[in-house]
Amino acid sequence: MSESPILTQLLAELAAYVKDCCTITPSAVQKVDVPHGGGKAGPPEPPDGKLNPGELFHFNVTIKNNGPLTMRNIIMMADATTFAERHYESIEDMAPTSFDLKANASKSIEFWYRAKAVTNGTKVVAKVRLVSWCADLDGPFAGTGKDVETKIEA
Repeated sequence: MSESPILTQLLAELAAYVKDCCTITPSAVQKVDVPHGGGKAGPPEPPDGKLNPGELFHFNVTIKNNGPLTMRNIIMMADATTFAERHYESIEDMAPTSFDLKANASKSIEFWYRAKAVTNGTKVVAKVRLVSWCADLDGPFAGTGKDVETKIEA
């Protein structure tokens, strides 16, 4: 039994959907001043051109669905680099959370990191990618996560 040309075309369109119809845009990195010995964090501040080891920082990533499909169960993954590692407040924060995104809509997600090495404003401190999603067609779609990613520099 051969695959129908319509089904083949539909599968190809779904495979290309994220690359063709989505954008991932990072915000500027914001350092957070945390007093020694714990305590409440001070207000975020823009980095002064570099991050030092141990400094806590965060950024938002906005994903925009520019296409006609509603994307369901989207999972975003943020990877560490040699310059920074993910920062988690609790074990629950480590589990990926999923969300839905209607056609022509956007959503921002916040990520927290801790610097591991000195940066000078041009080092990639994180990479964020869309790992998987489901279309309204009741079929899951899991991409490689390498088609659409963004790099955050500090």
